[in-house]
This record gives sequence, C-alpha cells and structure tokens, in this order.
Amino acid sequence: MMMDILLESDDLKVVHGDFVAGESKNQQQYLLLATDKGEWKQSPRVGVGLFGFLEEENPTRLFREIREQFVLDGLRVKELGFNNGKLQVKAE
Repeated sequence: MMMDILLESDDLKVVHGDFVAGESKNQQQYLLLATDKGEWKQSPRVGVGLFGFLEEENPTRLFREIREQFVLDGLRVKELGFNNGKLQVKAE
C-alpha cells in the first residue's frame, strides 16, 4: 500500500484545514501518465507525456514508455492495453 498526501483537481486535498493522506497508487499512476518529462524539477526524466501520443496509431512506443516509467517508479505492470478505446493499466 502506498501512502501520500492526496490531490484533488490538481491541488492538495484539504479537509478541516488539514492535508489529507491516503492510498496513492492510482494518483501516482495518473501523475506518471499525465506529466511530461521535465515537469518534475527534481526528476526531469520522469513522465510519460500521454497527451503527446494522442495522434499515434501504433501504441507500441506508448506502451514501452509506460512500462519504463512505471518500473523506474517501483511499479510492476501486470496488464496494459486498450479496452473500447480507453487506456487500461493494471500495475502494483
């Protein structure tokens, strides 16, 4: 189980004036997928840059990038593919 401070709408989640901490695996995966390389100042090589792959017809390069980034972040990809046009990633 991965615990971290949670985000809500790209901002810190706050309840009663306090940051909220909780299970963050899905948040971690989302951030890896959505951010581009260079967006993380302390780790400029981190990020898949999913939106940069939107016009590519062959997902091979995208899948390779997802696997590489997830492994570097300590996640093991169990399933990766498209289901009804939606990206499906199962990782632990």
